Amino acid sequence: MLHLTSSLDLYGNPTLRRRLERLGDLPVEVAREIARGAAARLTLEAKAALQTQGPRTLSRRTGNLITHTRATARDTPNGATAELHTLFYGRVNARGMTIHAKAAPYLVFRIGNRLLRKRSVVIPARDWDRLAMERTRAALPGLTRQAVVARMRVSA
Repeated sequence: MLHLTSSLDLYGNPTLRRRLERLGDLPVEVAREIARGAAARLTLEAKAALQTQGPRTLSRRTGNLITHTRATARDTPNGATAELHTLFYGRVNARGMTIHAKAAPYLVFRIGNRLLRKRSVVIPARDWDRLAMERTRAALPGLTRQAVVARMRVSA
């Protein structure tokens, strides 16, 4: 599981602190709303990053990896966090790995009309998850602004 965590520092920005103090006990709710927005954005960015990998680097025969990749927002005592969930081979494709034969001396696979045998195969790292997280982090100021403005309208 990959995590995207953001915190809202009320004491680092006096203007933001004054505005959030008008909300009373709502900053935690604002953080949770930001996390929900970040989770939705992270899901979209992760699926887009997986689709741009192309057939040469990340085979998409069934689409299971794209279908089963999603982000969720999880509440914490002081706010919330957004987490990216994917299948095991999504993590393998993101971080890279060397795969060895388990039950037989060789891995056997077909490329075109040729049958190949290898003792191990190196899966290169493809940073689809980091790309999605960077794009989502870049969107956090806008998500924060939307959440704060929405809460200020409700409380006013």
